[in-house]
Amino acid sequence: VTDPIGPLLVEDMKKVDVLNENNLQVVWLGLGLPTQYYDILLGRKINWDVKKGTVVKWDLIGQKE
Repeated sequence: VTDPIGPLLVEDMKKVDVLNENNLQVVWLGLGLPTQYYDILLGRKINWDVKKGTVVKWDLIGQKE
C-alpha cells in the first residue's frame, strides 16, 4: 500500500546511520511507506548506503538503535 505523502531521505546516508527528524522528511510522493510509519522509522538504522532523495521502503530499514 502506498500513500501520496510519504517519508523521503533528505541527505546521503551510510549503512547503519540512524534515521532522525533531520534526515527523514514527509513529502508528497505517491511512493514508499505511508506516513503513519514515520514515528516507527525514527531511531532505526539504514541497511545500506543510500543517496539523498531515496524513497523509504521496509527493505532499507534495519533495527532500532
